[in-house]
This record gives sequence, structure tokens and C-alpha cells, in this order.
Amino acid sequence: MTAGEDRVTVRSVEALDGRALAQLAELYRTAGFVEPDDDPAAWLPEILHGSLLAAAAFADGELIGFGRALSDGRSDAFLQDVAIVPAWRKRGVGRKVVEHLIAELRARGVDWIGLIAAPGKDEFYRRLGFAELPGHIPMRLQ
Repeated sequence: MTAGEDRVTVRSVEALDGRALAQLAELYRTAGFVEPDDDPAAWLPEILHGSLLAAAAFADGELIGFGRALSDGRSDAFLQDVAIVPAWRKRGVGRKVVEHLIAELRARGVDWIGLIAAPGKDEFYRRLGFAELPGHIPMRLQ
């Protein structure tokens, strides 16, 4: 356990209060998930509502990490938007968020869980049991 990790709690969230929502919006900005002039606080409630699961990490009442799962709740699920406040990175918070999402998905019977790792994050996900999908190419509609 790293310093401060014992103060971290991770829980599933369906909605966030104004303060936590503002902290999540700032985390989305810090992680580079949004354009600089975008206001994620305006649409993050919809993202939470549209996700099968969302997990938030808290320390001393502050939101310090987040991740969510997109799925129909029965077959495949995709993890998305896993991000940790910079001061809390490399302290086990990301692992706790991902492990929480995996446990909740498995409890629902979802056993195929995938993601697209950002450059340089693949080793983090490998340590959590993820592997590349040989012969598959991630694609995005242009």
C-alpha cells in the first residue's frame, strides 16, 4: 500500500453533487478528454446516466479518480474515461477504480471486458489482467 492509499475509497456512483461534479469536470480537462473551451460539467450528468457503471475514488471528501463502463449489462463491456488526479497517480488509485469496475461487471455476469489503452498506459492494464486482442484493430468513425 502506498502512502495515502488507505485514505482512498472507491464506490459506484450514479450521480454526483455540485462539488464532486465540478471536480470531475476538472479531471476531464486535466486528462485531456475535452477541448479547452468545453464545459464538461454541463454534460457529465448525461454521461453518468448513460453508463452502465461509473466508479469514483475519493480521499478526504475530494474526488481523485474516475472510470466508467459501457455495456448492455449482459455480454461485453468497455471501460472508458479512467483518469486520476495528477497528485494521486502512481499510488494505486487507478488500480482500485479499475478493479472496482471489473468486480461490479463480473457480479452482473459480464465476463468480456475490454478497453482501448492510451499510449503508455498499456503496461498498467496488463498488470490488471488485460491483454492485446491479436488480429483486432481499434477503429473510429471519421
